[in-house]
Amino acid sequence: MKASVIISTYNNFEDLRLLMPSLKGQQLDGHEMEVIIRDDGSFDNTCEWLKEKHPWATLLVGKNSGFSKSNNIAARHATGDAFVFVNADTLLDSRFVSAGLDVLEAEPGTAGVNCNMIMPWIMDKKEFIIGVRPECGYGYFLTRYGFAAYGKRQRRRYDCFFLSGGGCFVTRKALAGELPFSEDLWGATAYCEDLDLSLRLLAKGYRLRFEPNAILYHNQRTVSGLGLLEVKKFFRVSINRISVYAANMSFVSFLKFLPFFLLGFPLKVASMNMPQKFLKSAVVASAAFLPLFFAVIPYWIYLNLSSRHTRFQIKHFKEILP
Repeated sequence: MKASVIISTYNNFEDLRLLMPSLKGQQLDGHEMEVIIRDDGSFDNTCEWLKEKHPWATLLVGKNSGFSKSNNIAARHATGDAFVFVNADTLLDSRFVSAGLDVLEAEPGTAGVNCNMIMPWIMDKKEFIIGVRPECGYGYFLTRYGFAAYGKRQRRRYDCFFLSGGGCFVTRKALAGELPFSEDLWGATAYCEDLDLSLRLLAKGYRLRFEPNAILYHNQRTVSGLGLLEVKKFFRVSINRISVYAANMSFVSFLKFLPFFLLGFPLKVASMNMPQKFLKSAVVASAAFLPLFFAVIPYWIYLNLSSRHTRFQIKHFKEILP
């Protein structure tokens, strides 16, 4: 099976200095791999360095267009049986690619694989580089309130219902000519495009699987405090999240789910990283904004009724949210 590893980069020179060696050192175990990097308008040393040090990777250079569109552009140039999307600020285990492809090859009804994503607060980057690996599985999983939360799981393969855009596998066959990521969501960059992809695949009847041996280290920078940009991002994500559910769920399923989403809105705020002295005020403020969500319910209903997607049914949805 052939993988097309796709990376969108924007001023990620220092990150790529770690990622590229981990890509070049992949043990493919009989599989094939190509690497396609789409530079999204960087103004650092990224392109020059990639051309000089890693000519084996296909480099596409273009203007800044956002995470979703940049990945879609790269996907159009891919020739593999599966797309492997990884963020530029990641490091890969030496069998990351082969572990994900093994699942897709062994299970024809599986359209996507969510990886075992290790964060800096779980393990130090230096430990990962020298070969230390966690005993448990980690990643982003859906909660009953419809948002993805990072958590720990048993280290075994099982059904999941969310593919994180930071590291996932998707078969070309399951996409059936569709773009991997929606380019119509608010913010245009990386707000719930992975949730939309996940629900589209589930609505088609495919399985998504969590594979603990597809291990990836996400060298994500922690955000200290809660600034205006973080608040703005949170509201954009919230609007996109409910819009994605409206577009991909049946009408009855969407109405049944809506109360969970509205309740989850202040709960999500409560789980955000912010000083304790601001936490209570932020939760109260988020609850006060709920009437605004009710005001746009007619639009979400219109979006639901006008969607041409196959719909995700609530009887499955209840089963997947713990």
